[in-house]
Amino acid sequence: MLGTYRVGNWKFAYRAGYCTVCETETVAEGRRSIVVMHVYFVPLFPVGLHTAWMCPHCACDINSRRPTHPGTFYVGLACAAIMAAIGVAIAVVTGNREAGSILVLVSAVMSAVLVYFMRINRYAEYRENVRRVEPLIGDVCPVCGDALQEGNPPRCLFCDVNVLTN
Repeated sequence: MLGTYRVGNWKFAYRAGYCTVCETETVAEGRRSIVVMHVYFVPLFPVGLHTAWMCPHCACDINSRRPTHPGTFYVGLACAAIMAAIGVAIAVVTGNREAGSILVLVSAVMSAVLVYFMRINRYAEYRENVRRVEPLIGDVCPVCGDALQEGNPPRCLFCDVNVLTN
């Protein structure tokens, strides 16, 4: 009933990036579209812009398989510890050991799953790959090879896009 959809899809810039799908350094193409709020697919008003950086090799968003930041797992572990403490408090204060033990069991399973995902997470490798990407040089277009128009950021008049150099 109430939701959003995207209208339009235009190219606005190129930049150097690391694709998480094909795991290569690439010149990503920035594509934008307008996000529109709707009721039963009748547009009401625009609510913002959606930006996607597309890889020319695999045609996917370069951040679509980005690993989870480790801080997210630590927040989950803190929530599991709080849930276990609440379970112990329920068992001690009310004397209802079943309810308290269920909470402690759920928090233990949650902690085990989070620790497993922390161990297989490849966020450090991802950050290192992103740091190794060299920025684009601002004198020629990386796609068509045409000379760029001076400005901040430089602009390719043939491709009609900006070239982000940092």
